[in-house]
Amino acid sequence: MKYKKIWQYVLVMFGLMGGLYFAQNNTPVHADAQQDFINQIAPGSQQATRENGLYTSIQMAQAILESGWGKSELATNASNYFGVKGAYNGQSYDVTTAEYDSDTGQWYNTVAAFKKYPSVYTSMLDNASLLRNNARYSDVWRENAPTYQDAAKGLSTGGYATDPNYPNKLIALIQQYDLERFDTLADPKYTVGETVQIAPFALSESNGYDLTTKQNWVGIVKSVTPQNMASSNYEYYIDYGNGQQSMHVLEQDLQPAPVAQYKVGNYVRVANFATNEANGADLTNHQGWSGVVQSVSINNVSSSHYSYNVKYNDGSSNQQILEQDLSLVPPVFSPGQTVQIKNSANVESNGYDLTNRRGWVGTVKVVNVMNMYNSHYEYYIDYGNGIRSEHVLEQDLDLAPQSTFKVGQTVEIKNTANIESNGYDLSSRRKWIGTVKSYTPMNMYGSHYEYYVDYGDGQQSMHVLEQDLQIPTTPKFTNGQTVQIKNSANIESNGYDLTNRRGWVGTIKSNSVKNMYGSHYEYYVDYGDGQQSMHVLEQDLTSAVEPKFAVGQQVKIKNVATAESNGYSLVNHRGWVGTVKTRLIKNAASSHYEYYIKYPNGEVNEHVLEQDLQLP
Repeated sequence: MKYKKIWQYVLVMFGLMGGLYFAQNNTPVHADAQQDFINQIAPGSQQATRENGLYTSIQMAQAILESGWGKSELATNASNYFGVKGAYNGQSYDVTTAEYDSDTGQWYNTVAAFKKYPSVYTSMLDNASLLRNNARYSDVWRENAPTYQDAAKGLSTGGYATDPNYPNKLIALIQQYDLERFDTLADPKYTVGETVQIAPFALSESNGYDLTTKQNWVGIVKSVTPQNMASSNYEYYIDYGNGQQSMHVLEQDLQPAPVAQYKVGNYVRVANFATNEANGADLTNHQGWSGVVQSVSINNVSSSHYSYNVKYNDGSSNQQILEQDLSLVPPVFSPGQTVQIKNSANVESNGYDLTNRRGWVGTVKVVNVMNMYNSHYEYYIDYGNGIRSEHVLEQDLDLAPQSTFKVGQTVEIKNTANIESNGYDLSSRRKWIGTVKSYTPMNMYGSHYEYYVDYGDGQQSMHVLEQDLQIPTTPKFTNGQTVQIKNSANIESNGYDLTNRRGWVGTIKSNSVKNMYGSHYEYYVDYGDGQQSMHVLEQDLTSAVEPKFAVGQQVKIKNVATAESNGYSLVNHRGWVGTVKTRLIKNAASSHYEYYIKYPNGEVNEHVLEQDLQLP
């Protein structure tokens, strides 16, 4: 059998390299044409090599070298950049080649069929598939070649080309034209199926089609293709959902789409100014109607980007209501709000019984859409005692009754109180007075709230039911009132001795709650001479004796008088008659008041005790 060694003027895919029929053209290629060729093949090469784990820079350098910057006959007429013989999907391109018969030593012309590709990408993909699917080229794969230089050498060791300088030629092209930059390809910003928006500054697609009429339009990404143009690496096929699409939108002209304002299940209201649906159907007869969103579609009409299929309570619907013509019907109750289960409530939306919680008060924790019966929302209600109802329909809720007592209010434990909601004894604190510090829902016995009551002395009751509280009795004595220490008084609430102040008269400066012995209040009593008792229990006070003499009244110094309260002698004024100008509390000797006396001759005594005065 004769064996013919065939030398071709093309570089065939399996690396048998002869003359340079296509790549031998020594006509200089202009720099602009070179850059145009790089831009032409880069997207397809990036996509093909990315899909097969190869270096884009290597494939682009091969295409440059083997097609003479795309000027070869095969590149020009068949998008065949690597001189691959055969047919692609039944398509081929015939080229007359000179072949050498090694048996006869003669050259002869023959017609050979070369693959004809429909695009740059398919030519690049065929080349990439050959390298990826043949283990002999495993040194070219990116996972085995740390750098493009290593991959270039891998082509040689794999037998792709017999020219020992082939790797160096590729490396030189890569370095000269910075083809390495194509090896790093950022992931596309948007993925197939993602909803995007045409930027407001978009002018045209990569194929020159006008985009200004679709600025701000929303659509869905149907496909993504590498495209090095302007500042973009990708272009996108965008479907606007109404039979319109843009097939070549550059990445720079896209932005994340605004989110649809309403979701499936939302309860919405048709605006009173709505006139037509996106499909032109009349909306005026449904102005003000409320319904539930059944589906959401992209629809770039007027100022809207979405339209909604809305179903009403009577079963009718509008299928393409524009977003601009809808508003959300908010839930009646919001998280944190206190609500009450209606007496007509039967079951939660999940079927759980509610009849045993009728009248209960709780706090809304979560609100969710739930279109059931006459409701469009359901609520998670916390009753504050570890019990909750998680699916209460809106129709079964009312605003809760107000708590009887407020934070900061003074309250009294009723005489009938027995225990707190947590079981703690309250009978020992009946009639005690305290201040409400906080309250929470508590559905127990006849109450809907419980209270944290602070008694002001480091003691408190944290779970007093509302039924066990009342408005307290008011203090017997008020600020500014004159009072007297009872003769039975022993000590103040802080243990200070009071026996030496029995019968003393003073003025109340303040009062505070104090539950001790038979008292519920204590008082700060000022005796008017720099002395005071700060914690006198109410049980140890009585209304003060009235002063015997009034301002303006004439009085006489008794004959037994010896000295004023400040020690000044009164002996030389015994029997004198004068007029009371002022009086003050003064607890001295057996007196509780002292008087300022002015005599007709102009003399005065400023501190005459009551015991030393009489009517003239």
